[in-house]
Amino acid sequence: MVAQLLLPLSLLLQEAAAESAASNTAANPTAGLHSTAGEAWPASEPALLAHLAAGQQVDDVPLLRLCIARSWWRAARELTARAHRRSATIGDALDQPLVQEVTGLLVDLKHRADELAAFADQTYKDQTQGLAEVHCALQWAQNSTTVFLGVKYAARWSAPGAIEVADVKVNISSCCFELSGFGHHSSIRKHYTVNLGLFEGLEPSLSSWSASSVGRLTATLHKAKAKKWPRLMASKAKSSHQIAPWLDMEERWTGELEDFAREGTKKTSKGGKTMVTTTSAPVKKKRPACLHPVAQGFSAPMAQTPKEAEAPLAEPDLVGRLHRWRHIRSCGFL
Repeated sequence: MVAQLLLPLSLLLQEAAAESAASNTAANPTAGLHSTAGEAWPASEPALLAHLAAGQQVDDVPLLRLCIARSWWRAARELTARAHRRSATIGDALDQPLVQEVTGLLVDLKHRADELAAFADQTYKDQTQGLAEVHCALQWAQNSTTVFLGVKYAARWSAPGAIEVADVKVNISSCCFELSGFGHHSSIRKHYTVNLGLFEGLEPSLSSWSASSVGRLTATLHKAKAKKWPRLMASKAKSSHQIAPWLDMEERWTGELEDFAREGTKKTSKGGKTMVTTTSAPVKKKRPACLHPVAQGFSAPMAQTPKEAEAPLAEPDLVGRLHRWRHIRSCGFL
């Protein structure tokens, strides 16, 4: 309890608790402080510590109020230690007023600290000037018609950022994506921004954005012309934003981009019109309508040449073989 009392809350001057003990100081700051009983008290903490070290008897409770009001934490600690040593030798009865005073001051101190914190939050809630500016980290992916953009309220994807950002304003134009918002990180209010000049034009009416997980925002940007962008930004200069690929979305749309690229190779521009060129399949040459002698069954008779007609008749079997051989050659099987 004593340790909590002695926290360095110097901004919380408990003047009301010590008005009776320090009323004479307002008129003459250099004069000694006096208790209600007329006892002179030193006007500074070192003087009070020297007074206590000399073993002088003091009124602990009013002096403790004064020490807390003046943020004299070393003197307050010494007063508490004196009261503890006294209670160990004499008894707890004489120490009870000091314990009660410490408890009451602690409750009052916490209450005033909470009031100050609430007042500070309300006062600085709408502050927009003089804040540290953070260029948000980005990740992106695309398909043939859309750019998918992820925003994190931090300078880098691996760094912690603001969990909640208020007054978020997003502007999607035909050339740019802009974002502005205010949030807290490490108890410091910061201004989070995005300012992108995109590689090619957009269709703002078909584009949209939304808050996604905690501390992030996603945007769907519709391209004015269907094509694959080689990069996100129009400028090749190094961006103030950390820009990384959105791997999950890239994997999801890889097939669609490949199909779009294949379709693009089939299209050529001619006379201001887009024509689709196709390649016809090769035409096979027809072979003579001739069956193999085996398939014909050797049943079709063959005409004789004039020389064969004048030649003496040969053996029937030999003549048949000769006809079959000529027929095979005419069909192209040899």
